[in-house]
Amino acid sequence: MTQYQYQGFFIRNNIGEGPDDQPSGFGGCPDVLLNGTKPAADPNAFTKTYSDAGPSDVALNTVNYCYVRAFNTTNGPLKGRAWFYYVDGNVLLWPQNWHRSGITVNGNVQIYQDIVSNAAGGNEIVVTQQPFDWTAPTLPAGCDHYCAVTIIENPPVSSPATDPALAIGSLGSWDQLVQFVTHQRNLGWRNTREVAGLGTTWQLTEPISGAPKGGQFYAGIQCKNMPTDGYVQYQIPGQAGSGADSGKVPISNPNMMNTVPLTWDPNGVSSITISYWQGATNPPLGAIIAPVVIYPSSLMSAETLAFVRRHRPTALRRFNVFESTEMDFQMAIYAVILGATPFKF
Repeated sequence: MTQYQYQGFFIRNNIGEGPDDQPSGFGGCPDVLLNGTKPAADPNAFTKTYSDAGPSDVALNTVNYCYVRAFNTTNGPLKGRAWFYYVDGNVLLWPQNWHRSGITVNGNVQIYQDIVSNAAGGNEIVVTQQPFDWTAPTLPAGCDHYCAVTIIENPPVSSPATDPALAIGSLGSWDQLVQFVTHQRNLGWRNTREVAGLGTTWQLTEPISGAPKGGQFYAGIQCKNMPTDGYVQYQIPGQAGSGADSGKVPISNPNMMNTVPLTWDPNGVSSITISYWQGATNPPLGAIIAPVVIYPSSLMSAETLAFVRRHRPTALRRFNVFESTEMDFQMAIYAVILGATPFKF
């Protein structure tokens, strides 16, 4: 295996740059991966396109799915933490000006997630397994683009997780900024190109979880009293290579349910982003669009299943269960339909 002077997760400034090379310009980091308004079907595909930077478009006021790629320069497994920020475009990207709002991971408001290299011999290209869901706001006056920024926290990582940008402090001079940037082999920034958003009426992002022991379940959306001249879309970033994008579909029934099967590893987590386009009809008071997750009884513990059966049809409302019913999943088994907090009109 190649031995590098720099040891840890390496982020490039430009394609072709190596871990021990002198940094050569900034703003074009190919390892900040801007996948647009669709989650990657398989994030690991990015490890096979290391010579490709991909697009730099970012849709404003819309969820963008962003990933971070890195190279493990050590000769063994490595587990770190990827952090994601953005900043108003400027020649001087002062860390004290980096933004953190509008960023979630798995539907939770946070700007970090694990990045892991499991190869026994190291020297491995890896990528975050979930996207950073970034809703880029309208550009402020006098700013024509954002810059997306990442820092990889090498082990030992902080516990509890502590924002590494805060430790940098407030840099006050050009020399300090240059010294900082040129000595960080685990930092990258990428200039973005802003485009118009999807024009949705609203978007909602919620966390969702698979079953503790893994397996196939169903996820999607449930409508209640919604006008049939509107459209809806839901997107679920892949977990264990299993994600979903419904595309923009018409609301064909006021109480429409639309779900897809997903097969996840044990304790899998991700998020669901719902986009709604209103037609000519305003949704009536109390109309609902809610994310739903359907667990077959085979994935439930005996205690949970007994509890569900005892409480039908009231459906555990204190746990935000949207509806509970018996469903035919080819084996005439029980299922429970759980809804995250719905959007009410």
